[in-house]
Amino acid sequence: MEKKVSEDVNFFYSIQVDEDELITNIFWADSKMVSDYAMFGDVICFDTTYRKLDDGRPFGLIVGVNNHKKTIVFGAALLYDETAASFAWLFRTFLKVMSGKHPRTILTDEDAAMAKAIREVFPHSHHRLCVWHMNQNACKHLAGVVDEYKKFNVDFQHCIYDIEEEDEFVGAWDKMIDKYGLRDNEWLQRLFEKKEH
Repeated sequence: MEKKVSEDVNFFYSIQVDEDELITNIFWADSKMVSDYAMFGDVICFDTTYRKLDDGRPFGLIVGVNNHKKTIVFGAALLYDETAASFAWLFRTFLKVMSGKHPRTILTDEDAAMAKAIREVFPHSHHRLCVWHMNQNACKHLAGVVDEYKKFNVDFQHCIYDIEEEDEFVGAWDKMIDKYGLRDNEWLQRLFEKKEH
């Protein structure tokens, strides 16, 4: 990190240590990430789900989209764990380097600890669930439960990707739940309760 600072005077990093002075969390952003966030940071996506290091430590990226519809990185983190405390530290550190600019919207998976940290650190940002993650989680939670999962997934994707009006969504959701006999599925019930997100 010190080498990066010598190469880029605006390179920022922060390391959190525990009471034994052992590294717990690390965040970094270079000058391009900071300038990109200033211009394109209204909507961000934070993700730690698509990879874990061999020792189980989550690697997280805060990303967005530029005016050419290309994915850009605003910051990266190596976290000790996926607790609300680690996420809150990360988000506060992110705000510090980004001159206190809060995103208008933040997209994440359904992680409860992450949601708690977002409410605490980004109280005025709109927290939304990423539909890609919802689809991945549906496969994980329902592929072994639903007999005709491929047909179910077509209906599920229609609900989460295609419908914008609330009444139409609720009707299509109820029809899907009844069609596949999933009225008592706890994961789908919890997901439906988060529909505003």
